Amino acid sequence: MEWRRVLAGTVLLLASFFAGLVASQPDETTNYENCVAIKKFTEIIGSAVNNHSSNNSQNHEYEPDCNPPKWYASAKRPEWWLVVAGFITIPLIWRQVRETARSVKTAELQSQITARQLEIAERPWVYAETSISGPLTVDERGVYMVFRIALHNCGHTPAVGVNIRPVLYVLNNAKPHPVEERKRMCEELAKGGMAGETIFPGNEMVRTYTMNALAADIQRSVTPAGGYYAMNLILCIAYRSTFAEKAATCYYTGIVYDLRRNSPSYQGAFIINQGVHASALRVSESVFFGQIAT
Repeated sequence: MEWRRVLAGTVLLLASFFAGLVASQPDETTNYENCVAIKKFTEIIGSAVNNHSSNNSQNHEYEPDCNPPKWYASAKRPEWWLVVAGFITIPLIWRQVRETARSVKTAELQSQITARQLEIAERPWVYAETSISGPLTVDERGVYMVFRIALHNCGHTPAVGVNIRPVLYVLNNAKPHPVEERKRMCEELAKGGMAGETIFPGNEMVRTYTMNALAADIQRSVTPAGGYYAMNLILCIAYRSTFAEKAATCYYTGIVYDLRRNSPSYQGAFIINQGVHASALRVSESVFFGQIAT
């Protein structure tokens, strides 16, 4: 993180300054010991030196520099106080850097939340109204049903690149669950191209689809007794926004519908090789699986 780098740089800078300051101090301990020995020696021969010096025109007295060692005096230098002040301020600098990093992170999070709220408020939202427009018919290739699908945009901006994929899904224990199949279909549709229809806010787009369930699929799904089978309609709608920064983002709505016969004697199931009049068919959004939207 950035604040850790700043803190490490501050410590290294102070350590370098400290090392240079110590290296610049002379080693005066040895000079002091030598000075004491010399002073004792000069006391022994002092009288002789003084007598000899009196005969000369000038008096050259030798007074060794026996001041105490000054290594401890470094603490009196201003540079050392700067080092002390520097180490004292390290916790303050660390705390300030940490608070700055926390403020930056909070600001970034708030910016993301604001952008997300703006997107939710202004993006398109597409939902579907589905109804049955014809009877269930049967031939050697399977069964057919006709659906009217009306798409509505209840958002505030146009939905572009709108694509629809309905599937008449025969239930079978060997096949994926309708929820899993819906997820797979919608994600696959969302990865498609940018081409598609456009739905403006408050408008609708109506399409009619004739869907087919294959006879082989039905044969694998019928019950051993009675030849009953059940079906769902899975509908996926993919679309994009007109936001420039969200142009590449594809939203989708996925819905699982229950298909039933309006006949208590059949408990809503279909019978193999038997057609059903449109008035006896019912389509409704699944109570358990419903819809998903991104």
